Amino acid sequence: MNRKSVVWASALCCATLGTSTFTPSALAQEDTAEPPPAETTRKMDVSVPPPGERVRRSAYVHEGFYLRANVGPAWQWTSFNDRGDLDSDLSGNSFAIAADLMVGASPSPGIALGVGLLTNTALDMKLSHDGQDVTRTSAGHFIVGPFFDAFPDNRAGWHVGAELGFAMSLFEDDPRHVSSAFGGGAAAWVGHDWWVAPEWSTGLMLRVSGAYLFRSEDELDARTTAITTTLLVTLLYN
Repeated sequence: MNRKSVVWASALCCATLGTSTFTPSALAQEDTAEPPPAETTRKMDVSVPPPGERVRRSAYVHEGFYLRANVGPAWQWTSFNDRGDLDSDLSGNSFAIAADLMVGASPSPGIALGVGLLTNTALDMKLSHDGQDVTRTSAGHFIVGPFFDAFPDNRAGWHVGAELGFAMSLFEDDPRHVSSAFGGGAAAWVGHDWWVAPEWSTGLMLRVSGAYLFRSEDELDARTTAITTTLLVTLLYN
């Protein structure tokens, strides 16, 4: 073999060895290379927020618009004092019928303010002087004015209230004559209501009312006093 052939053979062997050495090394480097970072999976948020402020129910609370209607039996005492003639002083008492209507609103839960009409009517009252029956009359007493009604527990039924206002009385001495008197009056009450539906309640109420009135007619200058005790059945929207 000549020298040129030996050189080419040596070069070919080196090329072959170099190729066989490079390929496994490259493959090994590719196999040992770190894989690219995987995308982070988004986790589901299962946390629960802290509880908020407790929501109080709005039904079965005495607040907002106020409407009360009452009716019931009463016992009424009335006196007439003629300042010009002592022989005309009369007094009497009788069974009566009471009916009320009160309308208002609650500036805060448990308190109601408004205007009320309180009525007491005695259909047949005996009037006497010094223990002797003198005449019979029918008498109606009315009080109109501002009132308050308070519930110490705005979700319960016990309540107390009062009213102060203008008073008027009508007297029928005979079928052909009706006289009137005007003055001031007041009332106070205590009662208990039971819930029957949201915003609606019914109950019982004890009311005491009084009025002092002036009656001037012809030569009559009388002062009239009326006191009434009443047990009422009541219906309330509040």
